[in-house]
Amino acid sequence: MVIWEQGTWASRRKRGKWGDRSVGTRPAMQLGAALCLGGYAVVAVTNTISPWWGLGLVALGQGFFRPGITSSLARLYLPTPELRDHGYSLFYLSVNIGGALGPLLGSAVKRLFGWPSVFVLAASLMALSVVTTLWFRESERKGERPQPTGNARSPMAELKSALPYLTVFIIYMSVYAQSSGALLLFARDQVRRTFLGHTVAVETIAAFPSVFVLIATPLVSAVIHRLRKQEREPATGGKIIAGLFTTVAAFVVLSVVSRQVRADHKVAFIWFGLSLALISTGELLVVPMMQSLLGQLAPRSAFTTAFLFVAMSIGYTLGGWLGSMYERQSAVVFWGVCAGLVGVAVVGMMSTARLSRRQIEGRLLR
Repeated sequence: MVIWEQGTWASRRKRGKWGDRSVGTRPAMQLGAALCLGGYAVVAVTNTISPWWGLGLVALGQGFFRPGITSSLARLYLPTPELRDHGYSLFYLSVNIGGALGPLLGSAVKRLFGWPSVFVLAASLMALSVVTTLWFRESERKGERPQPTGNARSPMAELKSALPYLTVFIIYMSVYAQSSGALLLFARDQVRRTFLGHTVAVETIAAFPSVFVLIATPLVSAVIHRLRKQEREPATGGKIIAGLFTTVAAFVVLSVVSRQVRADHKVAFIWFGLSLALISTGELLVVPMMQSLLGQLAPRSAFTTAFLFVAMSIGYTLGGWLGSMYERQSAVVFWGVCAGLVGVAVVGMMSTARLSRRQIEGRLLR
């Protein structure tokens, strides 16, 4: 599964470029959904076909689908750039809704009909996405006429302009990856997992980040909407910086409360829950806003978006290495290191925020 996941992320770089330059964003997204459909169908009949063929098709399909849909969203907000951040927040909310419903539906179908039916369900849902994109293609064609490509930047030029933000994102993702790794080990061993008289299972805690994102999205959106009405809405880079600071605060809290851990004393669940809420709020501000920022840098290109997914893959890989230090260090030191790394990302983002503004203004003037 690790090999398949890395192949999925890596394919996005190649397919983002090929789909952007040759196929087009919308057809690339449709092709990706169709490939995923075929891949899940192959896995569903693994008694006659090797499942690796199906997993390969899914990885290839993801390489087309995710950069394509993210780039399509950037193009959708070309006439109203002031709403782009809000659009990406809603998009990220839909991703988390799907992430929360997927395991529930898959688990229920598995209990009733067995494993093959889970992949039949996945193939059916991908078929629905293909039908949806075909249904709306006419309206999108009217709004997305082909643009002259004479002044189109090369992939290397796009990478050069995006590299500072991708570096920040890699650092952030390496630390965020601990929410599904070291943080669960910490919850299992060092946290009193009792809340309102009930013991909270580690498996339940693993679903908390998505739940917190679902709760926090309308709250954050309401605050930003109010600031927009008052003409005080921060720039996209400012929202990312706020998310990074929130993440730093989460790991500082973990480091401080870890000092109380002794053989007869564990961390109160309320402090652990506060840290999870801060991490999830930071995620909501960093991940979709980084997508929006790169969409502003290259709104008509899926290639820069593909680089973002590659950066996410690198971040998760480094996060695995960072997580391996948890067993060798005290919790106080480990969470302090995590806070320090995100602090480095804050400094990097602050130093490039002004550059981001100049680049975006330059792109809009062309």
